[in-house]
Amino acid sequence: MGVTRVQTFLTYYNLATRVQNDASSLKALQSRTSIVQDRLKDEQKQACLRLSRLIRDVNPDVFILVEGPSTPAQMQRFNVEYLSHAYAVLGGLDGGQQRVYCLVRRNGASLHLTARVPAIADEFFDARWKVDVTGDCVMTRYKYLRRPLIVEVEVRGPGLEPQRLMVIGLHLKSKHIPRARQLWETEDIDDKMAYIKKAVENRRRIAAEVNRCRQLIDMIMDDCPRAKIIIAGDVNDGPGK
Repeated sequence: MGVTRVQTFLTYYNLATRVQNDASSLKALQSRTSIVQDRLKDEQKQACLRLSRLIRDVNPDVFILVEGPSTPAQMQRFNVEYLSHAYAVLGGLDGGQQRVYCLVRRNGASLHLTARVPAIADEFFDARWKVDVTGDCVMTRYKYLRRPLIVEVEVRGPGLEPQRLMVIGLHLKSKHIPRARQLWETEDIDDKMAYIKKAVENRRRIAAEVNRCRQLIDMIMDDCPRAKIIIAGDVNDGPGK
């Protein structure tokens, strides 16, 4: 299948990545937006329309969405009402009101895609592991707040050998701290140090989550050195933001 080009572009409310291959146009898109309660308000409908237009413009075969709706049924509703039921919906396993989904095209122009969530890899992401969150050399049991979604996509096409693509959707720990700027700019050294400690802890949580994901990737690559893996989603950025 061989990926030949990866393009990333940023819009006001989303980040998208397109991947093309030699034989046709296998594309992957990641997007970030907050959508859907059962009764959609006008502004939520507009957000759904904007997102659906983006998806149609990019025309992806594989789509990772983070901060998706709180139930798979709501994600399926978006798929049916705004995308003409063009995709199979996977994910939404946990994460409260900010869940990770993968949408895989049902019928491509020249490709046939099937997808599943591998049970063993999903159990790895769902399990607890030991992490030193505070930096005081005390290991505690840790678990993803929003479990990553791993999807195995099998790609078939005329004259092509079946190919396997692994797509991992991430939405890692937020570094949001209430009153962050006020605490950073305060002259009260105790309040400032409490803020810095919390910001560092959040960064350590993100590092632990990234490392856990890397462990799984290493296991996949040890088993299949030529594995094709795409990482998509939101890893969040600097402390306090």
